[in-house]
Amino acid sequence: MSSICVFVAALFLTVQVVQTPERFRIGEATEAGDRFIATNRESVNITFHPVNDGQPVPIPLRFESTTEEQYTERITMVDARRKVLEFNRLFSRARERESEPLGAPRVRRMTYEGKAISLRATVNETRILSPVKLAAEDRSRLESKGSKSSFANAMPQNPLAVGETWKAELMDFPESIGAGKATLHGKVAEIVNYAGHRCLRLEMKVEMAGKMRGESTSTSSTMTGETYLSLDINRILKVTLNGPIAFDASDTRGNNKMEANGSGQVRFVISKQYLAVGGRPVSSAQSIPPRAANR
Repeated sequence: MSSICVFVAALFLTVQVVQTPERFRIGEATEAGDRFIATNRESVNITFHPVNDGQPVPIPLRFESTTEEQYTERITMVDARRKVLEFNRLFSRARERESEPLGAPRVRRMTYEGKAISLRATVNETRILSPVKLAAEDRSRLESKGSKSSFANAMPQNPLAVGETWKAELMDFPESIGAGKATLHGKVAEIVNYAGHRCLRLEMKVEMAGKMRGESTSTSSTMTGETYLSLDINRILKVTLNGPIAFDASDTRGNNKMEANGSGQVRFVISKQYLAVGGRPVSSAQSIPPRAANR
C-alpha cells in the first residue's frame, strides 16, 4: 500500500509540474556599459491616385523612401529603473533614398554619418549633447521623441509563459509614417535559437492611425512581425514589422480642391549585435541558462 501511495504522490507532482508553465520576464534590461552594433532600415512605398476638383487624374503617383542607419551605441548612464539617460552613437552609415514622380531617385547622406554623437534621453525627447554641426532635418530626426526603440517600453509588466499574450500602447511610434496612435498586440510564441542566443520569439501586430505632421494626410496600417528577446543577456536582438499602409490626403487652393488616396507597403527592421553588457564582453554563442520568473 505504501508503494502505491508513493507512486500516486509522484504522479501528482509530475502532473503539477507539467501544468505549471515556465514564465519569463519579457522586459528588456539595460545597464551602463552596454555596447552594441545596431542596424536600422525603414522602407515605405506608396501609390497615390489623385482627384482634381472631382475628376480622377489618369496617371498614378508613386513614391518610395528607404532609410538605413548603422551605428555602434554605448550606454553611459541609466537611472534607478534602468531607463537609459545618456548614450553615445558612432554612425558608420546613415543614408536616405527617395523616388518621387517624374524625378530621378535621390540619395542623401545624412550629416551625422561618420560622426560620434552623445545624446541624453528625457521623457519627451532625445537631446544632442555633442557640439556637432548637423542639418536641421537630421538634428530633428535624432532629437525626436522615439529615437530610442518604443518596443522596449511596450513589453508586459507581468511574467508570461509561451502562448500567452499582452497589449500595449506605443506612444512614440515613428512619426515618419504619421503614427499618432499605435496599439501593439503581442504573443510569446516559442523558445528558439537566434544569432547564437537562446531567445523568446514574440509575435507582434501593430495597429496604427494618425496624420502626417503639418499635412492634411491621414494614415492607417496594420503591421505584423516578430521580436527576438535573448534570454541569456535579457536584451532585444531584432524587431521586424511589415504590412500594408493607406493614405488619404486633401488640399484646397483657391476654388480648386485636390484629393488623393494611396496604398502601399511599409517595413521596419531593427537589429542589434551586443558586444558588451554592463561592460562585460558578450559572446554570440553564450549558453547561460535563462532567467525564468518562477526560479
